[in-house]
Amino acid sequence: MTIEEIKALGAPFPRAEVQTSLRKKIARLVLLDPHHINPTLDLPVVGEGTVYEVGADIIAAAGQKCLLDENSVTAIVDLDSAVAN
Repeated sequence: MTIEEIKALGAPFPRAEVQTSLRKKIARLVLLDPHHINPTLDLPVVGEGTVYEVGADIIAAAGQKCLLDENSVTAIVDLDSAVAN
């Protein structure tokens, strides 16, 4: 989906999660909506930084694109440290 298509679904979204794997150099922005329309954007991780720095940058960019606002609740998930059951 494009950013414009995601905006049309009802931006700004109330919640978002950035799932990041520095090992695989990819991050996924998951926008969460009460109607269970949860669009995602997969983004390459370029440059240096921690999972939390990358996540904060993505959240800031999503805010600049009006996908999130100051009331949106956000979370950053480090997929490399997740433990499988």
